[in-house]
Amino acid sequence: MTTPRLRPSPPLTVRPERVRWLAAAFVVVGAGWFVLMMFSFLGNFGVGAADQPVHDWAISLRTPVATAILAFITTLTGPSWMTVITAIAGFGWMIVSREWRRPVLLMGAMGLAVLASTLIKHELSRARPDPVQMMLAIDQSYSFPSGHTLGTAVFAGSLAYLLAAHSARRNAFALGAVLAVAFTALVAFTRLYLGYHWLTDVLASAGLSLVFIAAVMVGDLLLSRRPVATTEADGAVGAKGPSGQPAVRPEGDLADGPTERA
Repeated sequence: MTTPRLRPSPPLTVRPERVRWLAAAFVVVGAGWFVLMMFSFLGNFGVGAADQPVHDWAISLRTPVATAILAFITTLTGPSWMTVITAIAGFGWMIVSREWRRPVLLMGAMGLAVLASTLIKHELSRARPDPVQMMLAIDQSYSFPSGHTLGTAVFAGSLAYLLAAHSARRNAFALGAVLAVAFTALVAFTRLYLGYHWLTDVLASAGLSLVFIAAVMVGDLLLSRRPVATTEADGAVGAKGPSGQPAVRPEGDLADGPTERA
């Protein structure tokens, strides 16, 4: 009776140089946008000057039906539920696919995002909008950045990348990006509509999320370069190659782009 072994992730189907350039662009644009939003609210200029008008506009849109729907969405994407969802998705992925690299990257990115959000909130100590305008329970924690928006963006963006980068579908990246952006925008709007955040809070979180998604991309690229020992299904574990070293099987030919599948 053989013991089930973890499998390697499917090979990358995107050229590594594209991943590197995209990750670098995400870091520069994301970090720059986050800093811009931070100084905008600190100095009350640019987008920061629109915080109050946008807040007033968002709460003017309230209806009983919209409030019920958006309250459900914002509850589901809160820190508590997102922790549960991430754990179920990550460990479920491991069990079903018997791989660990992509699930660990997803869960690691979410953990770091929560930590970063908590530290930044306490460092900047920005007050939330008037509690009287909050539609659910009063939240007296700090406002900048939006934890809901950051968590949703990192989860959706990282998951979209990890699936698309190893998919043979040509439109996987475009579809994943559209879905991730749309869902993040919806969650960000719930935070404005329900009266818990300012515009610069959610926009800053969107920018910061790109930094964490870039880290996932780089981590996936580095881990995909590592050779993986063959399993008993592929050959004897520990079989020796011509040089006397254990036989290994790389996760796809990264230099040549997409791997042809039968």
